[in-house]
Amino acid sequence: MRRNEVVEGLRPPMATGGPILEFDLPAAVMQLKQESNWSGHRNARTLVKHRDCRIVLMDLERGAHLVRHQTRGTVVIQVVSGRIKVHVFNEVFDVPSGHIISLDPHLSHDVEALEESALLITIDRKSTRLNSSHLGI
Repeated sequence: MRRNEVVEGLRPPMATGGPILEFDLPAAVMQLKQESNWSGHRNARTLVKHRDCRIVLMDLERGAHLVRHQTRGTVVIQVVSGRIKVHVFNEVFDVPSGHIISLDPHLSHDVEALEESALLITIDRKSTRLNSSHLGI
């Protein structure tokens, strides 16, 4: 198989670690939309995977729901396109395209796509180590 050749149902391999990584986000979002291996109403791909940081590109169909969960590190959700609703505690945040929401580690939250949405999700695990003394980690 030649580099960048797509096999039905398979993604071409892509480096997720290294000293320098560059991504064409519109092209990556388009690829996610065209893939057939969606999990429910979403599709995702890890773009960057370092020891202390993960960056995931996720595409959600309208009405898709990420059930309540939490992360061990600070999470930053950037809405590349579309619009989402994030529930944290008893608050609801409407996050449109071009906006970012940041959540501290261990904050329980859920996400709902109000429209078809592409998200760039960054999880910074360094914050876990820096604040671990008071979290019992």
